[in-house]
Amino acid sequence: MKTAGSHRGVASVLGMLFLALVFLVAIGTQVYLSGLQAQSNQAGAQAIQRDSQRSREGLAFGGASSGITATDSGPTSETLLAMILKFENGTVYTLNSGSSPAFVPATLPSNGRIQVQPLVPAGTCSPGSASCLSKFNSIVNGGGVAGRALGLVTSLGNVFWYLSSSNSWGQGLNFYRTTTLQTTSSTSWVGVTGLSFGGSANAFYAVQIYVSFYQTVAASQGVAFSIAIPSGTTFLFCGGMVWADPNLANNPAPGNACTGTPNASLGPTTGYQTTCTNPAAACQFVGTAFVAFGSTAGQFQIQYEASTSDTNNVLADSVIVVTQAS
Repeated sequence: MKTAGSHRGVASVLGMLFLALVFLVAIGTQVYLSGLQAQSNQAGAQAIQRDSQRSREGLAFGGASSGITATDSGPTSETLLAMILKFENGTVYTLNSGSSPAFVPATLPSNGRIQVQPLVPAGTCSPGSASCLSKFNSIVNGGGVAGRALGLVTSLGNVFWYLSSSNSWGQGLNFYRTTTLQTTSSTSWVGVTGLSFGGSANAFYAVQIYVSFYQTVAASQGVAFSIAIPSGTTFLFCGGMVWADPNLANNPAPGNACTGTPNASLGPTTGYQTTCTNPAAACQFVGTAFVAFGSTAGQFQIQYEASTSDTNNVLADSVIVVTQAS
C-alpha cells in the first residue's frame, strides 16, 4: 500500500525531471539563437564584403565603333556573365548562359582588355528574326540613336553601359582612344580613327586631347593636327603643346595658344623635327577644345596630316576625354 510520503517522493522526482527538461530546452534554444546570430553576422560580413568588391569593379569601353574593347579598370579580375542589348522602342535582349542563343562567360584580369564583338552570341535575337550580331552592330554603328545601349553584366551584379546616343565609354566616363598605330602620308586632313564622338544638338562640350605621335623624316617639320566640326558649331581650341621625351633637349615645344578656327592646323608649330622621330622618342600633342553645337547634331573629329615625303604616325592609346556641360 502506497503512503502519502511515497506520492510526495514520486512528485519530487517528476518535478526535478521537468525542471531539467526545461533547463535543457533553454540551453538548446540559446545555442540555436547563438548559431542564428553567428550566421547572421557572417551573412552581414559577406554582404559588406560583396558590396565593397562591387564598388571597386570598373569596366571602360574604348576603341572605334568597329572594334569596341572592354578594359577591366578595377584592382581585381572580373567575370562577364551576360550582355544586354537595349533599344529605343523598349525592346531589351538579355543574353546569358541560359538564354538562346547563349552568352559564354568571359574573365578579365585587372587591366585586361577584350574585344566586345566576339562576345556576341551567334544566332537570332528573339523577338524578331535578326541576328544578335546585327542588333549589336545597330547599337555601336547606328549613328548614335538615342535610347540604344549595350550593357555588360559582371558576376557581382554590376552593369557597365556603352550608350550609343552620347558615345559614353564606361560608367560615367566619356573617353575615346586609338587602339592601333595609325599612319598617314597625306598632305590633306585625314580623320584619326577612334578620336571622334557624336555631339548632340544645342550641347556644349570640353574635350581634352592627348595624341602621342612621331614623324618619320627627321629633316622636316612636316606633321600637324586639326579638328573637324560641322558648320555652325562654335569652336575654341587652346594648347597644341608637344611634350617630348624628357631625356631629349626640346621639352616642351609650343603650338598655337588659342584659336577659333577649325579644320586648320592647331600645331605643333616649331622645334620638334629632330625630337619626335621614332616610337621610343614619341611626343604628345596636348590641348583642350571647347565646342558648342548648334541646332543640328554632328561629329567632332581629330585629324592629322603630313608634308610631302613625310609620315605622321599616331600611336595606340592616344586619347580624347569628353565632358558635356549639364
